[in-house]
Parts: sequence; structure tokens; C-alpha cells
Amino acid sequence: MSLLRYAILRLISGALLIVASATAIFLLMRLLGNPIAIALAGRVSEEEIALRTEAAGLNRPLQVQFFEYIGKLLGGSLGQTTLSSQDVELLLWEALPASLEFGFLVLLFAAVISTPIGFYAAHNAGRLRSESLRVSAIVLYATPIFLFAVLLKIVFTVWIPLFPVAGRLSVNSQIALQTQSPNTGFIFFDALASGNWLAVADYLIHMALPVVAVGLVLSASLIRAVRVTVLEQLTSDWYLETRNKFGDNRQTATTHLFRPALATIITSFGTQAIVVLTGMVFAEKVFEIRGLGYLLTEAVLSRDYNLVQGIVVAIALIVIAINLVTDLIAAAIDPRFRKLVR
Repeated sequence: MSLLRYAILRLISGALLIVASATAIFLLMRLLGNPIAIALAGRVSEEEIALRTEAAGLNRPLQVQFFEYIGKLLGGSLGQTTLSSQDVELLLWEALPASLEFGFLVLLFAAVISTPIGFYAAHNAGRLRSESLRVSAIVLYATPIFLFAVLLKIVFTVWIPLFPVAGRLSVNSQIALQTQSPNTGFIFFDALASGNWLAVADYLIHMALPVVAVGLVLSASLIRAVRVTVLEQLTSDWYLETRNKFGDNRQTATTHLFRPALATIITSFGTQAIVVLTGMVFAEKVFEIRGLGYLLTEAVLSRDYNLVQGIVVAIALIVIAINLVTDLIAAAIDPRFRKLVR
């Protein structure tokens, strides 16, 4: 299958998944009942709830609400919050930079950790150290990210106060960045672009614990994936013939071991995207990183289901986009991944 055809099929399947996800989220929110009545019960009168319900169009037939919802969604509108009538997409754009930078650091940390350890475990398969790494990865992957994040915070901010308790930046660094340009909301990028190395260091120190909390759990999954992939290559007849012909050198390992392993890591990023994002939701709340995860938990606690619906749609779009991009990159690196789509 050509890469172009593979890309078209993945784009079509991605679009269908987006529509299905949006439909499922819409129906789930409606099954919970009137979001305005749920959010404002006991706070305002029944007459006020009825007026707000009518103004929001929630008293109309379900099919009418659905097509209006899909129309707004295609137009880039996610509606307004239940309590404050703010545009949901504006709140998402404000929170998105924090989550994107957090996610990038998590993926980078996991890739740097898992690749050499996975190769080492594969080359030493059957030995005690390799088996110990494999078992440790399984145990680590089974550890709830929320529990791991809480333990890290207690140990390294309370018992051993080496890291900041919460946030992405200290107050002094925030003030310094606000007076400099660019000011995009991407703190790490803004600090690098403005040459503020103190802010860069400050940001990395603040993000160290949340990145480790989510990144180590992701690394555990990637270590197993890399180990299995490299073991398959090492024991294959064609690799043994290649090594005998060209020698057991760096070029042979790069071409016939690293590229398949890299493709596996990339596709694992896609398949583990929902796990990473779920972990980020918990970590953002624990470490008070005001990204999409923090915004989602606040919306759930305040019972603002319109905001919850918008955030879940945004997260679903991110997961589908990550899967699409990683599949395309993996297919470009290793053509065997194109066989997964018929």
C-alpha cells in the first residue's frame, strides 16, 4: 500500500472517529439530564432554571439539539459554560498551551528513558538484569498515575523539599516573562525565545515531578514494546543473514534494529495517548498545572457539564490527531505498518 493511500484511509477513519466521538459525548451528556438544572439546582429558583433552559435551547427535541451542536462544532464553537456563560473554546485555548508543553516533555522523557533500556533488555534477554527490568516495567505500568503523583509530591516537596509544590513557574519568573515578548502562553517557548534562561530553569524545575509521574508510567509500556520489537528482529533469519553479511556494526543495528524500534515507539505513543492524557488530568490537578486536565476537574466539581462536554470533545480530537500523526510517521519509517490498514 502506498503511503499516500495509507494517509487518505487514515484521514477518513480519523474523521469518522471524530464524528462518532462527538455524537457519543453529546448523547452521554443528555443522558445525565438537563445540565443547567444539574449545575444550578438549589442555587436559583425553578423559574430561573426554566428560563435559562429555554434560552440555551435545551427544551427542544433531541435531534434538533444534536444537529445544532454538530453545526456549531464544525464551525469551531463549543458553546458556553453553564455557570458563567463564557465561550468554552476561549477557556480551552487559554489552558491548551500548558497541556501541550506538559505532554511534549512527558513524551520526550519517556522516549529518552525507554529506548536505551528497551535495547538493553532485548540484548540481555533471559538474564537476571533483563528480567528484573521487565518485571519492574510491568509493576510500574500497573501503578495508578494519581497515586504515583501524590507520593512524589509528598516525598519531594514535603518530606524532602527539593521541588516546588505546585504551578509551572515562580512569581518572579512570571512577572519577568509578562514584560518580555513573545507572550504566547507556552512558557518554555517564551522563555527560550526571550533568552530568559532563569525562567527556563525555573520552568523545568517546576515540571520535573509531574513529568516523572506520567513519563515513568509511559516509559514502562514503551520499554516492553521496544524489548519485544528488538527481540523479534534479533531472532529473525533475515537479520542474522544481514549481520553475517555486513557484520555486527552500528549501520546494521541502525537500519535493521533502530528503525523498527523507533516505529514501534511512535505507534505506542499513539496507542498510549489516552493513558498519557488521563494521567496528565490527574497530574495537572495534583500539581496545579492549569491545563486542560485541571480545567476538566474544576468543571466536574462545579457540575458545569457544558464545559465538561467541550473539554472531552477537545481531548477526543487530540487523541485522534495523535493516533493519526503517529501512524503516518510510523508508516513512513517502516512500511510494514501500512499493512494494518486495508
